[in-house]
Amino acid sequence: MKPHVVFVDEDLTVLDQLRQQLMPQADAWGMIFAPGAEDALMVLEDKPVDVVVSRSDLSGMGGVRLLERVRSLQPRASRILMGGADLKDQVVSVVGPVHQVVDGSDIETITDCLDRLLRMQATLDRPKLRQLVSGVETLPSPSDAYYRLIDLLDRDDAGVKEVGALVSQEMAMSAQLLKLTNSAMFALPTPVTNAGQAVQVLGFDVVRRVALMAGVFELFEGAPEVQKNITRLGQNSLGIGQLCGEIARMENLPKDVVAQAECAGLMAHLGMLLLLSEYGDQYLETLKLIDDEGV
Repeated sequence: MKPHVVFVDEDLTVLDQLRQQLMPQADAWGMIFAPGAEDALMVLEDKPVDVVVSRSDLSGMGGVRLLERVRSLQPRASRILMGGADLKDQVVSVVGPVHQVVDGSDIETITDCLDRLLRMQATLDRPKLRQLVSGVETLPSPSDAYYRLIDLLDRDDAGVKEVGALVSQEMAMSAQLLKLTNSAMFALPTPVTNAGQAVQVLGFDVVRRVALMAGVFELFEGAPEVQKNITRLGQNSLGIGQLCGEIARMENLPKDVVAQAECAGLMAHLGMLLLLSEYGDQYLETLKLIDDEGV
């Protein structure tokens, strides 16, 4: 059976243009074009859909509010917001009701995004699996100190003393840096005892990776056995991020691509982290079963 996608835009010219541009997908997707929020809601009350794609600057309730209603009416449906002129003003409210934000003027981006979401839905076709994935609306956010540190590290005039002082404000971050600095990897003659010294030894690139790991992984808590696995995931992620960055540098990729590769490596275990945090007991039972059965 075809997946059903609802497109919402009050501009009839744009809506007709979308219909023409998406004609090649007609055999794969069942598409409904709604000229407003109320029309879209009538569709949702009448039949199940798989994705709703809404313009952000709808009159009345607006695109974000519409997608909030979609979440209530059909929580299994994916929700995409097409960027309008007002999108920057709505950036905070977008978190939660919106799964993806795309450029409404780029049909290729819209098509690629829909294709990814629909393939993911096919993978999550089992009700229990989809319920598990949709059970958490948002991930916790790192502290303000983490964001201040990243902003500081992005500055050309950032100094070791200033970075060290900011790191000192975050116990988890400081502990990770000191642990790494005093490890056998650096074999220092005397132990490093403060964040400023650790920053000097490690350098800003390593500090950035450790900060990201600490900023995300330390937010998740659980029973001691669960926490042990979360810590192990954090350590593994740090290594993956470092390797990804090194490979990108060996390929002579641009600096921003190297940074993206490191970030992607650090986030490689984010799904496992979420499972451990939200479903720790079940996850550990699954790991034990895998070990016992030799799967």
